[in-house]
Amino acid sequence: MTRVTIAGIGNILMGDDGIGPYVARVLEAQYDFENAQVADLGTPVLDFPDHLDGSETVLIVDAVENRKDPGTITVYTKADMVRNGVPVRTDPHSPALSEMMLRAEFTGIGPTDAILVGITAKACEYYTPISDSVKAAVPAAVEEILRQATRLGVRYSKKENPTEPAIWWDTPVVWDRHSCLSEAVDC
Repeated sequence: MTRVTIAGIGNILMGDDGIGPYVARVLEAQYDFENAQVADLGTPVLDFPDHLDGSETVLIVDAVENRKDPGTITVYTKADMVRNGVPVRTDPHSPALSEMMLRAEFTGIGPTDAILVGITAKACEYYTPISDSVKAAVPAAVEEILRQATRLGVRYSKKENPTEPAIWWDTPVVWDRHSCLSEAVDC
């Protein structure tokens, strides 16, 4: 049984919202975990607990909007996440963390405890890169996740030969729709 799932969540197409998957990929590339798994879960909704079945705790990394300076790291407990009840979903891709926790408790599927390592976003707009201030917070976010994982009893080690994180979306794509309309260019 995996005690802890470290879950990076967020939409990689929406600038700073993609910081959760970004950090998850950095962790996968640099560390080996014995009693935890790292998962880039993208934008889960009601199926979030299904991805975590078998874990006692989920350690989430995600962009947050909390009126702090962009790149600020804030740790939220399960109590913090469910304190205000079930939030209204603003779109089908917004993970409602408190709803996920309530569903996990009610159905017995998924973890019964959660910690959110939130990184204050600057801008979550479609087709924009992660902002410099949020990207600069990645080392501090990794440090905080490792601190929380240690507190939860997770064993990990730095890889002897770390790899480059598989962050394919971090490279800007230049697309010229006019050239794709031309018969001479195969798009």
